Amino acid sequence: MATRLVRVIRTVGSKVYGLALAVAKLCYGVIVGGILNRRDRRNYRQMVRNRSVS
Repeated sequence: MATRLVRVIRTVGSKVYGLALAVAKLCYGVIVGGILNRRDRRNYRQMVRNRSVS
């Protein structure tokens, strides 16, 4: 009984952690994107293009 409960808590915890991580990444991307957009959109595009090529 206890082991089953632990397993459920672990699976739920990992799902919540993954969701939180995804949300954090999204927020981070939006914030960084906004800062870069304000500063220089063209350089950011070049950087993304270079990253995707390499």
